[in-house]
Amino acid sequence: MKNYRKLAIFAGAGFILAIIFGAIGLALTEVHIQDLDFTVISNNENSIKIGAMLTMFMSLSVMMISLAFYPVLKKTHPSLALGYVGLRFIEGFIFIVSSVILLTLITLSKGYTDISFISNTGRILLDIRDWLGHVSLDMVVFSVAALILYYILYKTRLVPRWLSIWGLAASIIYMSASYMVLFGFEPLSPIYIAMNIPLALNEIVLGIILIAKGFNRTA
Repeated sequence: MKNYRKLAIFAGAGFILAIIFGAIGLALTEVHIQDLDFTVISNNENSIKIGAMLTMFMSLSVMMISLAFYPVLKKTHPSLALGYVGLRFIEGFIFIVSSVILLTLITLSKGYTDISFISNTGRILLDIRDWLGHVSLDMVVFSVAALILYYILYKTRLVPRWLSIWGLAASIIYMSASYMVLFGFEPLSPIYIAMNIPLALNEIVLGIILIAKGFNRTA
């Protein structure tokens, strides 16, 4: 039981850290890169570097979540537990790619004099990052991983069932937002962010419960 308690704390801490690192990293980078003004990017190099570093820390956090959950989830759903770990590691890899793209934009802002070349290259890099993050990651990787996790938690009652139901519903809403982006909806718009909030709040609550109480012992 002590081992399960430690795993719950690691998983809960992973959720909290991932949200903190992700939110701060987003705040430090997005405002400087979305207009693709390389003067702005060059002038805010340190902010973007710190944001990229925090994104990498978020990558490690989501991997930590899956590794902490795996020994518990595999007891009842071994195949789904393995799929959950795999998806979260893919998620982590996508965050690392996103960080590398941010750092590459800094290189473009100071290493070339051909404005047309760096503008086109920068726009392609940003598009790749947006497609990876707002479509591939949100539509398939993260959303499916969340659905797997909350389905197992619902079936096993490892956490309160109301929390699992909330997580399942929030995951579907989150996935719906990414489909909207695929068909032309603006990512990071107020509506898009609003559709992401339920799952973010759910993960915060889940993290706090896991740290404070651990898994349901009767389950």
